[in-house]
Amino acid sequence: MAEPLLVAVDADDVLFEHADPFCTWINASRGTNFKPHQYLENWPKMLGVDEVEAARLRNLFLRPEIFREFPPIEGMPEAMRKLKDARGFQFVCASKRRTSLGPVTRAALDQHYPGIFEHLVCLTEVNAEGVRISSRDKIEVCVGMGAMALVDDQWEAGRAMAQAGGEGVVFNRYPMSFPEGTFPMPLGMYEVHNPHELLRHFNAA
Repeated sequence: MAEPLLVAVDADDVLFEHADPFCTWINASRGTNFKPHQYLENWPKMLGVDEVEAARLRNLFLRPEIFREFPPIEGMPEAMRKLKDARGFQFVCASKRRTSLGPVTRAALDQHYPGIFEHLVCLTEVNAEGVRISSRDKIEVCVGMGAMALVDDQWEAGRAMAQAGGEGVVFNRYPMSFPEGTFPMPLGMYEVHNPHELLRHFNAA
């Protein structure tokens, strides 16, 4: 009997809301009016602050008590259950979240995606001051685990997975997922916009 196919799935803005709760937090903290479509991974550029201030804000935001409140993306728990039941996939959650957020992420997976994610990998290590020590390469980790596909909200992650010989499925809900000038997509890279399109991509709709 063939082994079930393994699919890696990102956490933030794929399984759980991230940009929206960030905007709620930063607007309350700084009196701004950010919207989710304005979110960027580059915090200094997004917030108009220097690296030191961006690091201070990042450490304030990246705390378990905040991430514990992140809701699942509407329709995604049902879609993941259908993928597992209809296609027999195995799933691993591969996230750039800090390892310190591992326990709260595992608890959220068990609460909202019970019995779906066998493994969780948080890729970023920081020291006691919140300074990054290391960050494991997501594609190397996914390929090393035997994943045949990665579902991620970042264009570069999807492209890198495709270039590594797997499927890179970009969950494109916000402009950050497909920055200007990133087309065309290479062979093996795909774009979906919602859980239903994800099901259709994997022939489970």
